[in-house]
Amino acid sequence: MFGLGQKKVIGLDIGRSAVKIVQLHKNNKGYRAAAVGWQEIDQAPEDDLQSQNNNAIAAIRKCVKEMQIKTRYAVCSVGGPEVAIRCFNFPTLASDEIEQAVLMEAAQVCPFSIEHSTVDYELLDRQNWLNGAKKDKSSKDDKDLCGVMVTATDNIIHQKTKLAQNAALKCVLMDVDSLALLNCFTEYEKPQAGQSVVILNIGSSYTNLIIVPHEGLPCMRDLPFAAADIVERLAQEHGVSAPLIEQCLRGANNDAKEQVNIDLNLEKVCQKLTSDITETIRYYRAQEQIPPVQKVLLCGGFSLASGLVELLDQQLPGNTVLWNPFRKIRYDIDTAGFKIIQKHGPALAVAAGLAMRTI
Repeated sequence: MFGLGQKKVIGLDIGRSAVKIVQLHKNNKGYRAAAVGWQEIDQAPEDDLQSQNNNAIAAIRKCVKEMQIKTRYAVCSVGGPEVAIRCFNFPTLASDEIEQAVLMEAAQVCPFSIEHSTVDYELLDRQNWLNGAKKDKSSKDDKDLCGVMVTATDNIIHQKTKLAQNAALKCVLMDVDSLALLNCFTEYEKPQAGQSVVILNIGSSYTNLIIVPHEGLPCMRDLPFAAADIVERLAQEHGVSAPLIEQCLRGANNDAKEQVNIDLNLEKVCQKLTSDITETIRYYRAQEQIPPVQKVLLCGGFSLASGLVELLDQQLPGNTVLWNPFRKIRYDIDTAGFKIIQKHGPALAVAAGLAMRTI
């Protein structure tokens, strides 16, 4: 669609605290990592958007340079409060009526105006979408039409596109975090019959929650509570700075960790997150009659925080485990970014899903 042909692309995940880049190659054996990059973004005051953007651009440039990336084509993504993802079911419609029906549905369910937003959708085969099946718009099947629609404000799309452009990259495709995660998941994983899987990507400013049933359409929701909120609350509980809490959670400051017993308060400060997750799961199970949750796959920049996996395993339904896509994506010791994969693998899931889009 973009005239890329065989040109290489990178998956570019621009978060609030770090930039993640993944470049993949694919052959008949599957995906292999060609290069992987991670660069923290220098933090700026919340009210200084220009400095935040400049720091993000600098991080992207540094990451690309260190990886020695030659291509300038990037697949980016958006998420958070300016993005809405919904699955839909319509009665049988003529192909030229579907788009209008999607726009009407978006106007009703989106928490923001769609007048200055972009709306897109994909028709899906309800029972077989996990295997890549899509429904033909011109199908005369008498069953209800179903699919997934995405609405994102033009503002957030412009912001992400501009960041890539100012870092000397060209955004050739704008994706959504949750769909990139789902793309990566369906490449290698499948829920067992009679069970559902939850993907939980905890970033700095929001958390992607995806419920994938063995049969039926997925549920995708971006929760506004995430790593920054947890760190801030822990800092308040212990009367210390947020950077010190981050060091403790990463295990980067053993002396401070002995003084600040995070485990005592982690359950308390994560209560809103775990409550939102369990309520979403309970509601979706009741509405769609999906099977029980078998497993929670935890990923994202905050997934490696000390004690988090154990806490969520106790609080959430199913078995919570770290999800590292690079346990299935092939790489070797000579791969550019080998040490980054070893250290940050679970935080690279969105970038990996983006890198799979146009290959």
